[in-house]
Amino acid sequence: MNKPVKPSKIPYFFIIFFVIFISVDLVYIFVANKTWRGVVSSDTYRKGIDHNQVLQLIGKQHQLGWKLNINFKNIGNKQGVLRVKPLAKNGQNLPISQIEVKLSRPTQEGFDFQVDLEYESDGWYEANIEFPLRGQWQFEIIVRNKQDLIQEVKKYVVQ
Repeated sequence: MNKPVKPSKIPYFFIIFFVIFISVDLVYIFVANKTWRGVVSSDTYRKGIDHNQVLQLIGKQHQLGWKLNINFKNIGNKQGVLRVKPLAKNGQNLPISQIEVKLSRPTQEGFDFQVDLEYESDGWYEANIEFPLRGQWQFEIIVRNKQDLIQEVKKYVVQ
């Protein structure tokens, strides 16, 4: 007498495994689409082509030996004062034609803006800045002197 054959449970385990696997993937896709902040860098192809030129500019920046004294002070209510003092290799003040600061939020796009610093006294350039939001901001400071330039990036928290 033959015993009745019970159906195998193995196909059900495969089905359960793939249902769980696909469900987890769908959750990851949903979270990734909800938290993506957009393109981190625009025009990456052109930047890749110009990479050697960027390396030459970095080398020239190191040869110039310029230094930047940078001071940012929170004055509250989403406002701050940025002071920059460019110094030559020998520590003397540099005659500068322009200092511009590109301000961006590393965590959120759409609030970027630019500020030009004005000469105050004793080699210091200054700007009172009003920010649209509190939080971390990236300051890209670009100092130009005729054909030369130096660039420095700092991050500060605005309160």
